[in-house]
Amino acid sequence: MIVPPAGAGIASGQAEPAFRLVILSRPTPIQFYTTNRVAQLVPVEAVVSETGRPFGERQSRRMSVLMKKRGLWGMLDRYLDLAYFKLQDRLRRPAETVHRMLGENGLTRGWARGLTVHEVEHINSPEAIALLRRLAPDVIFCNGASILKRGVIETARLAIINIHTGIAPRYRGASPEFWALYHDDPSAMGVTVHCLTEELDGGDILLQQTVQAEPGDDEIALRCRNVRVGAELVAEAARQIAAGTAKPIRQDPAAARTFPVRTRREDRELRRRLRERGQAAG
Repeated sequence: MIVPPAGAGIASGQAEPAFRLVILSRPTPIQFYTTNRVAQLVPVEAVVSETGRPFGERQSRRMSVLMKKRGLWGMLDRYLDLAYFKLQDRLRRPAETVHRMLGENGLTRGWARGLTVHEVEHINSPEAIALLRRLAPDVIFCNGASILKRGVIETARLAIINIHTGIAPRYRGASPEFWALYHDDPSAMGVTVHCLTEELDGGDILLQQTVQAEPGDDEIALRCRNVRVGAELVAEAARQIAAGTAKPIRQDPAAARTFPVRTRREDRELRRRLRERGQAAG
């Protein structure tokens, strides 16, 4: 599905419908860009920024979850992954790629001037839910916040939508750009805007578009291309929902595949393949 032109769901001569759009986000460069770009395209009532739990609490919860899922050795192996990716971030400097590809007019450097921003520690907290009820959104856009619980989902009058930087249902779950590159699957490179439910990346699809990777792109560069398209799709989806012209498409559960978080071994394998593809193309 290719996004129609802005306003395509509205009858000729009619103004865009008024609606209250609230964005749930995090203070990171990519989320700054997506939030700020959507706010350039449609009015935004407020941004609820999830600042995160204290470091010690996050680590304690992470260790508990990993122990239950993987056992002691699995937990230790995952922490080796985390140490590896932390080192790779220092070497590859992904933030520089994000600012280079998305940072025009300062869109990746902070919240745009004029946006009303509320900070909460966790988006599913009672305080966050109470705030959302006061804001009374018609549409909520989830832009990189934690997995939402029912209490948050139910605060949107019309719909709550999510941006997934992969082609659902074939590439659900974590790091969809990485897995599309890993499998050398151009048809799975793109972005999906869908209704958000408690099933991970499983709600009805509102808009979807493939995005072409350029030679030399890694998963960070591909994500930048995806979110550039995705911000336009989010704005259009919100317009269509407000106008009553949205046409959700149910995902085919038989085609669904949910990918895990990548490991350091898989990351090294993709780097090797990207080098080989680059050499072959050269």
